[in-house]
Amino acid sequence: MIWLAVPALMVIQEVKPPAPPISTASKSGVTVELWSVQKFSTKQALIKTSISGTEKARYSTVVVALQGETANGEWINLKQIELDASKAGGEWAESINPEAFLRWTGGTRLEIVSLEQSPLQVRLDATAKEAQATPKGKQAAGAKNTRYAFKDFQLGMFYRDFTREKEYRTERDFAITAILSETIANAECTVTLNFADYGKGQGKEPGNRLQLDYINVTADKSQFPTILAALKQKYGAPKASRSITKSNAMGATFHGLVVVWNNGGSSLVAEELGSNIDECRILWSAIGLGKSKAAKASSEKAAADL
Repeated sequence: MIWLAVPALMVIQEVKPPAPPISTASKSGVTVELWSVQKFSTKQALIKTSISGTEKARYSTVVVALQGETANGEWINLKQIELDASKAGGEWAESINPEAFLRWTGGTRLEIVSLEQSPLQVRLDATAKEAQATPKGKQAAGAKNTRYAFKDFQLGMFYRDFTREKEYRTERDFAITAILSETIANAECTVTLNFADYGKGQGKEPGNRLQLDYINVTADKSQFPTILAALKQKYGAPKASRSITKSNAMGATFHGLVVVWNNGGSSLVAEELGSNIDECRILWSAIGLGKSKAAKASSEKAAADL
């Protein structure tokens, strides 16, 4: 008897490409994609979006209009939604315009209504303008000697000098981010330290190349008056301050204060309303380090994609 070997049958599974978003809207380098709208009552829907774009970091909020199509092809406004530009996206239960809801047949699209520039970007733009008007020699000397510090974290310090125990660390191209728990004005807070490569170090080891370019501190919003008083005592009178208004996904309005210090080599921004309405944020940023390798790589990629 002769036995013949029969090859096993191979099962090939078809890989389907990801579904495209329902609608896309772009404005000033920011893109918002609408991925799903699920109606679950006569006045509400579950909305899933994402935010991207080369200029996303310049803005704190993006206001979009959710529009619906009627039976006769007319597009009507169902809801204006304020999205947090610092997040990749999320889901919101929104109150829908009840009159428009009755005429809505299911088609949806987005339109970017407005972009609110972040307080940080306003400060960066002002700093860049001020730096252009300062002689290079004087600017370099000032930036070297006057950078702010929080605890033992000195802006511009190399990663090799960071010896504190960290609870979390993530490594990316040309950067390392460390997160740890601390206190500010006796209030518990979360500290995020970002070390980036500005081409000023030596060797290939991250510790000798990466420099601390910003310190982000978040704490409970109720602690903001105490924190602000401590900052004024340490850094003196602020350079500028203004009031801001933010709204959450359910339409509630909140008022807060933004206070700014700048000493030429670094800046400090204290925000009563952070990305999370229940938290305040304190941000120390270095000035004069130049353009990081990550920013250069992003610019080069954006130029290549054009």
